[in-house]
Amino acid sequence: MPALRHLLSLSFALLVLASGSVQAAGTVRLDYADYSPASLVVKKFGWVEAALRGEGATVQWVRAGDSRGALAALTDGRVDLASALSGDALQARAAGAPVKAVYVYAHPAAGSYGFINVSEGFLSAHPRQVELVVAAYERARHWIVANPEEAAKLISAQSGVSLAAAREQLSRADFTVSRPGPAQSQALREAAMAAAAAQPGQVQAANSLLDDGPIRAALLNSRQQDGSDSRLALGW
Repeated sequence: MPALRHLLSLSFALLVLASGSVQAAGTVRLDYADYSPASLVVKKFGWVEAALRGEGATVQWVRAGDSRGALAALTDGRVDLASALSGDALQARAAGAPVKAVYVYAHPAAGSYGFINVSEGFLSAHPRQVELVVAAYERARHWIVANPEEAAKLISAQSGVSLAAAREQLSRADFTVSRPGPAQSQALREAAMAAAAAQPGQVQAANSLLDDGPIRAALLNSRQQDGSDSRLALGW
């Protein structure tokens, strides 16, 4: 019976996620986490709030303890976008969760990426809101690269770690790529092939997890507004 209850609970959570269930008041629920420096920057400066205000939406921030917990919050409908490591997002997709990785917030370690993930339902129902969130993260990425010392101080203050630890965290992360593209796809496929015997569906998940539509839309709108060409920063 416990196994049956767990299966029914998981099935219900996936149904909610697939339907794109969101709060009726026009609130976009985002997580923030110590392992995602960009989320701390975005939250501190209020860039998402400013962008979504024009869409008639507000923002609710939910603290994430770890990558898997963030994905659990996404799959059971407690957040609309979640920060998670690529391996965890791949496993969630392979397990049947209709998640899409729409942004690379950092490359914290060899063989691993940090993704901003969203449900297929929410992405389909609210593409503009997802685009604006991604644009705020892109702004945070540029700010971190241009202001590493200020970023370290902000992360230290927001997360409670020492300034030295914050500097070390940033030094170990690569912020040069934000589009989920060929390099991330190849890394996912390699991880999927290694785990395919243990968890069926990994290869299919690797081929369907990434969606660069929101970052493409965000950069296109940015270029139209200021005439800049951000494709170079993404390696396009």
